[in-house]
Amino acid sequence: MKIGQYETHPAADIFPLMDKDGLAELAEDIRKNGQQSPIVLLGGVLLDGRNRVLACEKLGRKPVAKKWRGTGSPTEWVMSVNFHRRHLTASQ
Repeated sequence: MKIGQYETHPAADIFPLMDKDGLAELAEDIRKNGQQSPIVLLGGVLLDGRNRVLACEKLGRKPVAKKWRGTGSPTEWVMSVNFHRRHLTASQ
């Protein structure tokens, strides 16, 4: 999958994207407060931050990015940083 200019890592696609309203709220928050969390790239591939990329695109901003410096499994890292911050349904 591709989000903006970035190819996405398969682990990034485990979690669903925000709906239209959630993305609009995120974009508005970034407009008001700036991007609080950078997107995370692994070898130029988007590992975390798909919604932040989309919100920044809506605002005409380049997202702040950092390189993944983790060790071990990128998939386990994505699960760890996303699982508790998401409001998922049982089926998701």
